[in-house]
Amino acid sequence: MTKKKFLAALSTAAITTSLLATTAFADNWNTNGGTETGEGSGTVRVPVIEVEVPVELPFAVNPYKLNLAEEGATAITDQIWSDNYMIINHSEVPVAVKTASKATPSADIELATALKIDSNTKKYVHSSDSSKKSAFLGMQFAKTVEFKNDAYEIKYDYTAWTPADGDDKTKLQAIGGLLLNDGASATEDAMVILNNETESNTTGGRNAAAFKYTGFLNDSATAAYTDEDLKVTTVYTLTVLANGDIKADGTIDGYTATTATDNAGTAWNAFKTATASP
Repeated sequence: MTKKKFLAALSTAAITTSLLATTAFADNWNTNGGTETGEGSGTVRVPVIEVEVPVELPFAVNPYKLNLAEEGATAITDQIWSDNYMIINHSEVPVAVKTASKATPSADIELATALKIDSNTKKYVHSSDSSKKSAFLGMQFAKTVEFKNDAYEIKYDYTAWTPADGDDKTKLQAIGGLLLNDGASATEDAMVILNNETESNTTGGRNAAAFKYTGFLNDSATAAYTDEDLKVTTVYTLTVLANGDIKADGTIDGYTATTATDNAGTAWNAFKTATASP
């Protein structure tokens, strides 16, 4: 079972009664008048902030396209495959969650920045030596998320994904993906903006996002792939928004929806800040 963690959980102060006005009779007034002093003090209404994020993110490395599905289920033969990983906002307010992901390969595998397709086999191979281990590794964010029959229904965009020689991260970004190159000195960042949890928001999936791993492996490599070949880490950063920040049309001041040339390009609720990439 995938482990999950709440980014933050702050209890709500029960302050409703303290905000109600109290009165008293001024006992130092008389027929000649008088003065009385009133005092106001602020009581902060702290929202519940509770965002569910996955902290264990296993994925299958399946170079020979074996069937990974359970018996009787639709076959799964992806070379890089994972479950759907959910980011779910249970808070009273909208939130922005930034994911900063990086891949760390072992010394004997190359992480490719573009696909190299062999003209004879039509398979993905190492860019310069077909005998070496190579991976084109990415994360893909869901195009739609909906809550139906007590579960989230998740769909991805595959319309633009027909791998060909020379495909690079721009093609992957066009379907809501991030190319995970060697992340020793950099991360691939994406930002999802999730509305607060209400009956309508939850049904529409507006309080949730999902991602999974995807990619290709050189199955002509002479050395065997190992569990240590590919590691990915993701750091989540939370920004709390205010109720009403997300408008009825889904836009939000200060943020713009990502495009095909941005990380997580056509994902369901992927945004970037208006002044810089997320």
